[in-house]
Amino acid sequence: MFKTLILLTLIFLSACAHQQSRGYSDSIRDVVNKNMNEMRSCYVEGLRNNPVIQGTLVLQWDINTKGLVEKVSVLSSTLESIEVEDCCMERLKKWTFPVKEKPEITTVKYPFNFKASN
Repeated sequence: MFKTLILLTLIFLSACAHQQSRGYSDSIRDVVNKNMNEMRSCYVEGLRNNPVIQGTLVLQWDINTKGLVEKVSVLSSTLESIEVEDCCMERLKKWTFPVKEKPEITTVKYPFNFKASN
């Protein structure tokens, strides 16, 4: 039985949320890290259809005053895989973030780097 080892790197390059404190940026990063397996599963599924895809997917989303995700979009992507991009956006829409002390809509831009090796 042939097994392929998939090395997936999802590197936190930056989490830019407009008009937010350092503490809330940490909370965003914590939620992303907690849900990283969801992004990984989208990528692994995409590798089944195209074993050479790799690259960076930069997503942007709004966190509303209740901590729910709204308006997810792809800011940029070098993946060349709409399947992986769509899967990641759909998964992200289900995440919940902490509510800020001063409730306001927060915009986040976050890069996800995907690379496979065997």
